[in-house]
Amino acid sequence: AMPSSPGGAASAAEEKEDEYEDGKLHLKEATKTKPAGGTDTANELFQSRLKNAPQTLIITGREGSNSNLMGTFGLSAEPGNGYPRYTKSVAFGGTHWLFRSSGTGKWLVTDDESNIAKNR
Repeated sequence: AMPSSPGGAASAAEEKEDEYEDGKLHLKEATKTKPAGGTDTANELFQSRLKNAPQTLIITGREGSNSNLMGTFGLSAEPGNGYPRYTKSVAFGGTHWLFRSSGTGKWLVTDDESNIAKNR
């Protein structure tokens, strides 16, 4: 189970960072101290995350219900809640999205792009 988003302190911003290794996604905790009035914009942070993201991720292991959501996802240039998101084309012009929830920090797969903003 992946941990939920940590609380922040006034003097330091705590943030989960993604660690990518051999195309597999591993989460690690990281604490970054940023001076008050820092200049990182949301887009700069996203671009930094995008630069370090793997080009493809393979999701496996689900059998039965929702097994159709498994497969190979390619990196998208579009952000999903400030993080890289991935897409997979499916039969008859459909798409599945792999994205990180802004509420829990968990990675989710959906067949409805509007669910990304809703974190479901």
